[in-house]
Amino acid sequence: MTAGKWEYHWKDGKKKAQKLPAHLYIKELMEWIESLVNDSTVFPEDPGEDGKNFPKDFPKTVKKIFTRLFRVYAHIYYSHFEQVQQFNFERHLNTSLQHFILFSQEFNIVDKKDL
Repeated sequence: MTAGKWEYHWKDGKKKAQKLPAHLYIKELMEWIESLVNDSTVFPEDPGEDGKNFPKDFPKTVKKIFTRLFRVYAHIYYSHFEQVQQFNFERHLNTSLQHFILFSQEFNIVDKKDL
């Protein structure tokens, strides 16, 4: 998947990084996120007092999720913005991205170098 001069390869920890077209990268990403969210060892149903039931690497996992999701936004803006405009959807996309970035910054989820 690309976004301008950037090229993103899919890596899920099971295989070496793979060059995928955007639709497959996004499909893999959504399935990977779903598997993490449904895994109670990663996202416990009961967070416990002060979040003690979350794994120690939880912040790292969330950062990786958000970084990869941002890549999807980047791809849409670089490769499909004309189509977004044709459907008169740019205000919605811009608002969604603004919320994503503000949330990421508020909780220090995505490094500025990755935005």
